[in-house]
Amino acid sequence: MKLLKTGDAKAVYRELSNIIKGYVVTEPACKKFSIDLTCNPDEIKDSHEKIKIYNTIDDFTLEKTREILKDFKLKETGNFFVDRIIATDDEEIYEKLLPLKKHCEIVHLTMQQDNLGEQGKHVVFINYEPKVAEILPEYILSDFIVNRGALKKIFEIFLLLEKFPGFNEFIIESNISEEIINEIFMFNDKIEPDSPAIRERKENLKNFKDFVYEELNEINSEILKRVDEEEIKIGGRELLEMNANIQNISELDIFKKIIKDVIDEHIKKISEKFNIPPAKLSEIFEKNYPPEVNEDEIKFLLNKINSEILEEEHGFKVKLARKLAGKEDFLKSAYEKIIELDKILAVIKFYRENNCNLPKISESNKALYFKNAKNLFLEKEPVIPVSYSLGGELETKKVAILTGANSGGKTTLLKTILQMQILAQGGLPVSSEYYEFPLVDEIYFLSKHAGTLNAGAFERTLKDISKILVSGKKKIVLIDELESITEPGAAARMVSSILEMLSEKDDFAVVVTHLSEDILKHIGECVRVDGITATGLDENLNLIVDRQPKFNTIGKSTPELIVEKLYRKSGAGDEERKVYERILGKMKER
Repeated sequence: MKLLKTGDAKAVYRELSNIIKGYVVTEPACKKFSIDLTCNPDEIKDSHEKIKIYNTIDDFTLEKTREILKDFKLKETGNFFVDRIIATDDEEIYEKLLPLKKHCEIVHLTMQQDNLGEQGKHVVFINYEPKVAEILPEYILSDFIVNRGALKKIFEIFLLLEKFPGFNEFIIESNISEEIINEIFMFNDKIEPDSPAIRERKENLKNFKDFVYEELNEINSEILKRVDEEEIKIGGRELLEMNANIQNISELDIFKKIIKDVIDEHIKKISEKFNIPPAKLSEIFEKNYPPEVNEDEIKFLLNKINSEILEEEHGFKVKLARKLAGKEDFLKSAYEKIIELDKILAVIKFYRENNCNLPKISESNKALYFKNAKNLFLEKEPVIPVSYSLGGELETKKVAILTGANSGGKTTLLKTILQMQILAQGGLPVSSEYYEFPLVDEIYFLSKHAGTLNAGAFERTLKDISKILVSGKKKIVLIDELESITEPGAAARMVSSILEMLSEKDDFAVVVTHLSEDILKHIGECVRVDGITATGLDENLNLIVDRQPKFNTIGKSTPELIVEKLYRKSGAGDEERKVYERILGKMKER
């Protein structure tokens, strides 16, 4: 906003910027959006070329892309910790692994530390130069997996746009294939493979111990049942001997066989349910009577199975991490491109909804001319377009006085000129059929003040204006009713001096005033007078205003028409009618 030299000009800039921001979809793009004014014609031309390229997008693709952009954002991964031990007996490698300590446990092996795997944790032993993809794949995967939804949106958008020519600026420079995207979606937010098989095994592990105890009850019942069926008989002497030496009991072999058979049958059942080889389950029951669960064996088995699952998961992670290694900056780069895309598509949406066109830089900065421009701040329909010019071949004068009816559109015209110039020097489309504009270094807009200012305020305003006049840079100056800062007589002389100096500097300026006749007494032909005229009253006695300024014409004053309105409304015998008639007569005197 360096080109905008007054608070009033900056206020118009913010309001205009907010209108275009209304077309931006994502919050980050909205925060970053700005109209970047420049005096560099090459930058403006580059912006125009980009707009031309993106304006080739059809409406369907444009809206589809904007729909995909909704809720687009990148999530922060944050600090994660993996239940894994990375172990090495090499001190140099250990030192290199220490930066990973906030993500997992790092162990420098000693002779006493040979039972790490018995804890049910995943242990990676390493004695070579560490590769992050292999020992801590989560470090590479976390951003991709946590942001897999955003990643999908990125590819959907680029697949939509790749069919349009000239979109090289937003082509994804990556070897990330659709296959890799699908693999990323096989993981959950905990960076765990979310395959049905692994999920089922984990769920089964939670129920394993309870199921084993349920089977134990059935084993005991089944043993008793089979003993009854075999009609095993043990005499009194044998019962006594059983306590002394169980191996000499005559019926013991068959009894042991029953226990073994029943336990083996239930181990097979457990094996089938949990997909664990029977050999790994052979020691989970004590084969005496009554059989008992071997808690140590259960704990060892669960730890071992859990380690196997973790190892399998690690394998999946390593496989994907290897494919993504070296592409860690992809998301950030693609994210920035998406934000830029959102901003340019907002400009295209603004372009189309407001029937905009790209402006043309005036040759040698000679002219400011627009045709059928609409003020973007006017919300009521229909907005009446206006045309206007300063400088150029037909109207060579670059400084104009703008006169005319109250509420006729004089201030609106000043803001329209300001809007057009901000958009034009921002490299953006303008809301007119045509706009030829000069490249200026400074833009000034002074809005009108309510009432007459005190001496101090008058002095400050005069100092501000003097800074405008002493500046040697190319500028546009827009001033709204400067006469409000002092009494009319002095104001007319002051404004005439200001206009002369602006003309001498070959600057572009429009000054709104109601003192045109007084000003013209003190100024030469270097300034043009334009008028917005109230042409009369309609059948309902409402003002009819022609909002298109007429060059070299003093605009007809609204007060005269208001008095005429009151005169025509009053009755023939009304005393007030005579008052209005007399005032109207004086106002028509020239």
